[in-house]
Amino acid sequence: MRTRIALVTVFAVALIVTISTVSVARPAPSQSGATAPRQKPSSTTLLRGSTSEQAGQLVAFHAIASGRITGRRTESTITGLGQSLSLVAEQLAASGTKPAPVAAPAPAPAPAPVPVTDATSTATADWQCIRIHESSDRYNDPSAPSGAYGIVPVTWASYGYSGWPYQAPAAVQDALALRLYNQYGWQPWSSRFACGL
Repeated sequence: MRTRIALVTVFAVALIVTISTVSVARPAPSQSGATAPRQKPSSTTLLRGSTSEQAGQLVAFHAIASGRITGRRTESTITGLGQSLSLVAEQLAASGTKPAPVAAPAPAPAPAPVPVTDATSTATADWQCIRIHESSDRYNDPSAPSGAYGIVPVTWASYGYSGWPYQAPAAVQDALALRLYNQYGWQPWSSRFACGL
């Protein structure tokens, strides 16, 4: 496939070189010819003088471009270009160069996990012991004090909650229990003694 592309490129370059050679070889109009009105050449004028020379160059150009006639100079130019392009194609194929893959960005380091302690989570053995002794580990325990942590309604209301603790979702009850612990430790729970806290 690369060789075909190289050959097509060689022929295209040769065609451009030949066209530019033909246009450069065209004689410049004389001073008197430039001022005289231009006459449309008839079919017979193509065979006389400089126009017949131009027609011959055009025929030669067409023959060279179509591959029927090859002049030594044109052939060597095409051969030289073909060899250069073939050499470049061979070097690329031999080296096996491929574009370097783009490295994926390094993933951001995961945040350090918060250690699970009595101050940060109610999913510890100490909190489970408190819940068992306060409400048999039931968040919907309606007795007073109520909820999983046996919170009295006055304490519940002093932190801005309405209703009863057992009516609140488990996450809200857990949040208040952690808040109380971080302020007072295990002191608000009389069951702390049974849990050895």
